[in-house]
Amino acid sequence: MHEGLKPYDNVINVIEKLKKEKGFIVVIYTNKSKNFVIDILRKFNILEFFDEIITIDDGFKKPDKEAIDYLERTYNIKKENMYIIGDSEFDIQTAKISGIKSIFVNWGFGENIGADFEVNEPYEIYEILNSK
Repeated sequence: MHEGLKPYDNVINVIEKLKKEKGFIVVIYTNKSKNFVIDILRKFNILEFFDEIITIDDGFKKPDKEAIDYLERTYNIKKENMYIIGDSEFDIQTAKISGIKSIFVNWGFGENIGADFEVNEPYEIYEILNSK
């Protein structure tokens, strides 16, 4: 199952630093199935780094903004303090529709369609979020 799949270099380190050192709420929002995502996170022993996993199984689908509204209510986070980090047009569209900032990672599969930030390396994500 998921043979050949591995995290991009340094992504886990950045997630761990944001979670443990900075106390960030870290959520996965994906159009994939919950079981698929949880299996992958367990495979790499990183499930613990995520406060919530929102998938299409929960009735949310990018680029709809309802999941972002749900997170705002559930975690009492203002939208100006929320970011979507992603590699697809859907990620950036979701951010724009939801009124939150976006960080496009260019090592993925998509194309940057006007994200607020674009990064080449995972540590740049930490630098952006740490400066806020």
